Amino acid sequence: MQINKSVGTMEITTVSHCSVMCTFCPQITLKKAYGNNEKIMSLYSFSKFLLKIPKNVDIHFSGYSEPWLNPEATDMLELSLLNNYNVAIYTTLYGMNIDNAKKVIDLCEKYEKQIKILVLHLQDKNKNMLGLKITEEYKEILRLFIDFKNKNLLKDFQIMTMDKDNNFDQEILEIVDKTTFNFKAISRAGNLKGEKTEYVISPKHSEPIYCGKTPYYNQNVLMPNGDVALCCMDYGLQHVVGNLNNQEYWELFETKGMQEVRKNNMLNEYSNKTICRNCEWAMPLKDFSTQIKHF
Repeated sequence: MQINKSVGTMEITTVSHCSVMCTFCPQITLKKAYGNNEKIMSLYSFSKFLLKIPKNVDIHFSGYSEPWLNPEATDMLELSLLNNYNVAIYTTLYGMNIDNAKKVIDLCEKYEKQIKILVLHLQDKNKNMLGLKITEEYKEILRLFIDFKNKNLLKDFQIMTMDKDNNFDQEILEIVDKTTFNFKAISRAGNLKGEKTEYVISPKHSEPIYCGKTPYYNQNVLMPNGDVALCCMDYGLQHVVGNLNNQEYWELFETKGMQEVRKNNMLNEYSNKTICRNCEWAMPLKDFSTQIKHF
């Protein structure tokens, strides 16, 4: 079964729990749902998973955690580029050392046509990144990336905070003077709990819906143990649609879990059977014909 020739996405969660602990990120929900499964993705496991992912599927270093909390993340990036995948990088830079940073930048220069986007997610004045420590090494790494950004080699290089007014932490302001990414808080399909829920109200869709990101449900998240979750909103791992240890990529879209998502999203009623019912990206099916040209 081939769902479509359009590009899909596989987001790589290199570690199962993120110590950056952003206030807008449901890490406690993720940790509880994932349990005692393999915590860190090995380079060997990643290489096996990559063999199963088609070349027209983009590899995103993002997922549910900071990619460079895994010491082999740079090698994973290099392996993806060497194998001709298009890549996106979303990072706080936390977990990198100077050598990692220089190699990542060298790879971005060498394979710039394959880097679809690089986003730096930096500390804001309200310190919403609770676990991030701004050390002298961290600031030196940030300077390296800002110098690289100023070369304008990448087609898309963005900088963001989690502050609605895009205000940086004072130490970051010494290095970076502006953002290029407007942050908007979302509920993570109802998974965001605690104090930050005051900023967002999770929708409750009660008509047939489809995913506004991809009607093919092919923007998925790979966990360290090979599990593939439906999408980047599924921090509670409600929809684990398969596992690349024992399935091929295209089989993910034929599993019972994936079929249940599609079926329940076609119902003319609200239910908690899919996270899509509470997702900001869900769209009314009646609008599908006018939106399909964008996919």
